[in-house]
Amino acid sequence: MFQFIELEAPFSLKEMLGQNITLIPTVQMKNTFGKPVRYVPDVIKAIKGLTKANNPDELTLFGEGNEIAFFKSNAWAFQQEYRFVLIASPGPATPFLGDPLAYIESRRAWQRSGINLLTDIPNCLHIDLELDHNALMCAEILVGPLAPPGTIEIVESLVARFAAGATVRLSSLSGAIRPK
Repeated sequence: MFQFIELEAPFSLKEMLGQNITLIPTVQMKNTFGKPVRYVPDVIKAIKGLTKANNPDELTLFGEGNEIAFFKSNAWAFQQEYRFVLIASPGPATPFLGDPLAYIESRRAWQRSGINLLTDIPNCLHIDLELDHNALMCAEILVGPLAPPGTIEIVESLVARFAAGATVRLSSLSGAIRPK
């Protein structure tokens, strides 16, 4: 966990200052990092008050900046989804490896290279954070309705190895929908 005065983030300094990415802790992160998805009839209408775009090259996000990621169409309400949302920006290729001065120098060189912090998008597709060893013990793992045969057995074997105590079940939509 990264902490600065009252600001606590669910990631370490090494995770925060990773290769090609910088995770940005926010003041209300305790309340906004993870929460249930809000299902609404019209997502665009729902997020309208959370954003402002004066022109195509500019976007202002109000609040913590991650609230828009928690809205989803009513059509998906059956999922009862819970999301964890991080705010990230580009970062230097050299991650933080424990030496603050070396990281600051690599970040300076990277910033002098012409990076645009407002428009350049981090190039990684996912961010892995370390979990507490007990985090998955009470988890419920739902195997999707279009999972190929044998998937539930694979998931159960992984649960036995990494999350003893978690439950695995097959989606109630199995057999009710067909692949595209």
